[in-house]
Amino acid sequence: TDDGALLHVEVDDCADPDGLTVVFSHGYCLNLDCWHYQRRDLRGLARLVFWDQRGHGDSDHAHLYCWDADLRDFAEVLDHVTDQPIPVIGHSKGGSLIVQLADFQPHRFSHIVNIDGIPCKRRAPDISEHDRTKMLGTELAEWLDHRRRTALASRKPDTLDGLAKRRQRINPRL
Repeated sequence: TDDGALLHVEVDDCADPDGLTVVFSHGYCLNLDCWHYQRRDLRGLARLVFWDQRGHGDSDHAHLYCWDADLRDFAEVLDHVTDQPIPVIGHSKGGSLIVQLADFQPHRFSHIVNIDGIPCKRRAPDISEHDRTKMLGTELAEWLDHRRRTALASRKPDTLDGLAKRRQRINPRL
């Protein structure tokens, strides 16, 4: 976190330490519970590891979020799990994280499965401070406008219907 405190990242390790290890990475606005059916159907066949990205599920919320921090968190989870190449499965944002981390550190992975994660050569807009100077002027202005709008924003509780409607904008299949 910004104040130097450690950020708790929730990891659910359905341990079978002697079996094949598979790590699952969820999408944006989801948490490790989205893998419920995989956990149920694959239990006993492999060591299944699920994790909540920062600000999701039971992981801590941070003051600031960026793609590089998500990549670092994911690398830390992999370090916690094993030092051997393993298969990983990711959905949406989790799939994109896998693709980018595999590009940087291919030695960590034996196989990757990317479900609806969009790989792209262009970095995510929430990039680290030293890379912001490389952004186009309009992108930088849009990012600053967004930060001004959200600086004091807080999310208020909503009804179940309101939450479903908001999530449907991100996932039209809901």
